Amino acid sequence: MQHRIAAILFGAILAISPFLISGGGASHGGVQVADEEALLRDISLPSGESISITFSSRAGGFWVDADCGGDCRDLLLTVSDNVSEHTAIITDNAVVNGQLMEGIAWLNLSNTGSEPLNVDIQASLPELNSLGNADSSLTRNSSVQAKSFSSTSDLTEIFAAKVASGEIHDISATWINATFNELDNMYWLVDANISDILELSLLHSSADIELRLLSGDEGNQILASLSSQSNSSSSTTAQRVWQTTTNNHTWLEASTTTANSSFSARLAAHGSTDTWPADGEVSDVQELDEESAAFYGLLSTADEDIIMINASGPHLWKFTSSSTTALDVNISAMVDGIWVPFLSLEGLQSGSMYNSDSSIWTPESTALLKVSISSLNEQTGIWSFDVMRTTFGDLDTNTDAHGAIPMNIDSAMENWDFIQLKEGVSHSGWLSLPTYDGADTYLLNLEGWEESRHRIKLQLTADNTRIVAELIEMEWSSRTIVSNSSTIIEEGIEGMTTLEVGEGTHLLRIRSVELMNGEGNWTWGDVGINPIPWTIEISSLQSEEGIEPWFEAEGFVSQASTALLYFLGFLMLAPVLWVIWTNRIHNRRAAQLAGDKERLKTLRKMISEGQVKQAISDLKLSLRTIAALEWEEGVETWGEASIRHRTDAVDLAVWKLAPEFSNKGGIPVLFGVHILKGTWKVAAVRFEVSAGKHWKVISTEPRFLSREDEVFLDTLSEGSRTFLKVELEGDGTGLEVSMSGLVDNKPMAAKHTGSLRLEEE
Repeated sequence: MQHRIAAILFGAILAISPFLISGGGASHGGVQVADEEALLRDISLPSGESISITFSSRAGGFWVDADCGGDCRDLLLTVSDNVSEHTAIITDNAVVNGQLMEGIAWLNLSNTGSEPLNVDIQASLPELNSLGNADSSLTRNSSVQAKSFSSTSDLTEIFAAKVASGEIHDISATWINATFNELDNMYWLVDANISDILELSLLHSSADIELRLLSGDEGNQILASLSSQSNSSSSTTAQRVWQTTTNNHTWLEASTTTANSSFSARLAAHGSTDTWPADGEVSDVQELDEESAAFYGLLSTADEDIIMINASGPHLWKFTSSSTTALDVNISAMVDGIWVPFLSLEGLQSGSMYNSDSSIWTPESTALLKVSISSLNEQTGIWSFDVMRTTFGDLDTNTDAHGAIPMNIDSAMENWDFIQLKEGVSHSGWLSLPTYDGADTYLLNLEGWEESRHRIKLQLTADNTRIVAELIEMEWSSRTIVSNSSTIIEEGIEGMTTLEVGEGTHLLRIRSVELMNGEGNWTWGDVGINPIPWTIEISSLQSEEGIEPWFEAEGFVSQASTALLYFLGFLMLAPVLWVIWTNRIHNRRAAQLAGDKERLKTLRKMISEGQVKQAISDLKLSLRTIAALEWEEGVETWGEASIRHRTDAVDLAVWKLAPEFSNKGGIPVLFGVHILKGTWKVAAVRFEVSAGKHWKVISTEPRFLSREDEVFLDTLSEGSRTFLKVELEGDGTGLEVSMSGLVDNKPMAAKHTGSLRLEEE
């Protein structure tokens, strides 16, 4: 029996550890990886049975401390090699230490009692592939060879085992086992790339121990430290620290005040694969994979990472963050082209990790989410950020159905969805109560003649919630309800109703009783309120076919119809002819202006001669006609610009205007923009002040929507040229102009350098 258990344990350990002669386990950088926690935890020993763990040993000191739950009198613990055997001293624990020869060694455990034993072991064993005394030096001697050690650029490993015993999350770390010779300090020089994050863990110690990371330069600056005031216990949580390196080599220093003490530690490096931009920059928009995504990164001191996520539409979002240091996480949403702060996450410490989770609803006009991540205490750390999006679309789409009754039949046909009337076919959707989505409205199409009648049958299913479905026969010319029928679910889960209607387009409405009766007393976006799922089956039966209308037209009717068609054709062509004529006038006017260079000087001369009204009228006409010219030709026509700024995507120009061009007593300027690349959506131009109070836009020509110091230009297509006169109000002493928008769903901006002084004329 003893041999069978030993063989089973031997096979299990072989799969996870390099302790065995066969050399199981992964290796990287010349030093193999060993999972000491998995090997020596939760060993079960039935009465009278033994196990033996075989490992390849270097020559050196060892220490083993076994915990049997407070009583180890029935445990026989020995450590042996080919020369000698060391037996543990038994008290509450079983402790053994000594020296091992190079070669094969064994850790043996036997239960000599009548009851089963559960044993946890902490140890420092000079395993062949771990770093030890022989790899160290007694001084920080720069001539020693730097040791390579396990590292990982896959940050997902940090969070792959959040509940692992001993809080060991990185399975690719270098194992360090060493025993002090008297009280001499030990030093290991290890490779470390600049900006890598070093992860140091102190697992076990037989006495007091201090580990320190020191910079590899001549200053030997202390980067981080861990310490234990006495021996550790099997239940002691591993100490852990993360630290950014400052150069290509780093010293690991170990010291103690207790002679011949032993310790076990781990060291790993996490390569900087972080691609998230610093504060103020914008990253590529991240797309979610099957409604969820996980992001990972490194935070050095005073660093900030920013993630931009595609977030179109009204959705429920769940965010979960984990990190090795306390994080400051702020989430903003771009709603109607404006960044709106939405959420701040505060992490709670669990073991050596900081975790937080929260949920939000985003409005329908949301385009992007921006997640800003920084260290709350300006410490180095590693973070993960998980995003899960839940959509509550209707009829197997990601969009929400309209809830109101259409204003007219034309609006209904253009914006509302039809629902199929077929027996045995079900349709599903949601009423998203947290976002006040209390109704879904659909169109029903019944084909027939004037006297045709149809009987509609509707079956509604919901999950024991208060919901009502209503069939409505509409008279669209007066927007009145001819007849209606409804079914309501109060306590059950199903309801049915029927309605007889005439031919044409009618309505189906599904509504929440709470919101319909004004009983919804929650705030918008309350994640404690659940959306309501609904399912319907709807079919129709033509009860009366009606009579198809028919009559033979008289001869004069045919003649009148032909004349009417010619007349209507002329009316339809008239607008086209007007547009062609108007464009010819503008093109001719543009050609004339192209020959009239320095147009603004001409307008100023007209003002000086008292022709103010004529100059203002001429400027309005020039804004449109000069836009028809090629861009450079148009710029030359206006004259030398006060500001000119060109990028790969856009060319901006600004001219100062005489005060007489003001309509409302403000300061007039002329602004021109030429789109060189892409289509700019939600484009806007901002007139910022260099000093003094903010500028305020009080008038534009042509008219555009404005707010404070910003004018919204809507969508500008590639190759378009736009000129507008803007009147500003304020006490500023300088003007800076910038433009922003979305190009291919990515934010883009352009801003000239320098400032235009408006008080100089």
